[in-house]
Amino acid sequence: MGWQALLWCAAGLAILNWLAAGCDLRWLIYFTKPAVMLLLAAYFALIQSQALTAGQWQAWLFLGGALCGLAGDVLLMLPENYFLPGLAAFLAGHLLYIAAFSANLAYFWPIGVIPGMALAAIAWLMYRRILTSLVGRRLYQMRLPILAYICVLTPMTLLALLCLSNPAWPPIPARLAALGGLCFLVSDGLLAWDRFVQPLPLARPLVMATYHLAQAFILIGAAGVNPS
Repeated sequence: MGWQALLWCAAGLAILNWLAAGCDLRWLIYFTKPAVMLLLAAYFALIQSQALTAGQWQAWLFLGGALCGLAGDVLLMLPENYFLPGLAAFLAGHLLYIAAFSANLAYFWPIGVIPGMALAAIAWLMYRRILTSLVGRRLYQMRLPILAYICVLTPMTLLALLCLSNPAWPPIPARLAALGGLCFLVSDGLLAWDRFVQPLPLARPLVMATYHLAQAFILIGAAGVNPS
């Protein structure tokens, strides 16, 4: 299967997943949710096959991040409460993306200071609101895991945005990576608000749509950096 077919299949299954999430069709969600990430990971592996074969660590880090996302998707679908293991899988994925985006940090200063401060302020305000809700609902055990996740998601988003100023990233891949980082921030923000603060209308399809766009933009963008 060529890379175009992989992307078209991933896009079709993603749209099916968003519709299934809106209609609560669990059997369709169980099929489409992991399938989308599996196809995106396969797409990246196909485009970057030579880099992976050569052992280029940046390509392996991006692929590892995608596979952690796949593991997180599966864990969150299991019938028992696997929220914390799923959260850990996504946290590991963000750490791998951070390492991959950090291939050259020379472009950070001073370009990253203002967006970094803005993202930190947004993350802190979001955490304070979630913390208030956790205390009110006596979910004290969730405070540290959520804080740890926010402390990883925020720099991942910043480093994705800084691809725009990284000379190693061509313009289009850099823009895709930046959009992916922002989509991740929106997706996880919607998920946290809906789960811990108050229910949001159409939360499930919106969370999945922004999540799939985040993963797709990051992996398609990364695949365009020195492709094989």
